[in-house]
Amino acid sequence: MTNEHPCPPPEPKWWASMSEERLGSGPCDTKEGAIAEALHAGEFIEIDPDDENPDWRVSMWVGEYQHKHVNLAQYFDAKRFIDDAYEPIDENGEGADEDGERHPLEELSTDDIEALESAVRQAIWTWQHDRKIPLKSWWVEAVSGHEPVTLPHPNNDQS
Repeated sequence: MTNEHPCPPPEPKWWASMSEERLGSGPCDTKEGAIAEALHAGEFIEIDPDDENPDWRVSMWVGEYQHKHVNLAQYFDAKRFIDDAYEPIDENGEGADEDGERHPLEELSTDDIEALESAVRQAIWTWQHDRKIPLKSWWVEAVSGHEPVTLPHPNNDQS
């Protein structure tokens, strides 16, 4: 099975925000575009003038972020699946003998379980790929940037 995601996420985009925990302005193709959008939207923190910097400034977080898509296949665990199957098989009259011995699932070797996991993961991957189900995660991953940026205030005539 390939490690490639069955529905790769879109290209990373630039975002800007007054908080490093919440993306406010974006997505944009360029860092400058994200900054301009944040300045226009007021998505920044104002910094008062001081002795070192007599003009108003603004601060914002800027970064390039990649949406994450969940590859459902990687979460299939054949050992847990087999463990979960014991009781239903017993309840269906197909399980262990009267003494609770010789359960049919005990015939499976480690190689059998590994082969099952590989086959089912491949089937899940193919299903997700063929149906184009991205399973878009709420979380994003910083690709570059993800740093505070300080700029002159867009309205530097404030008093």
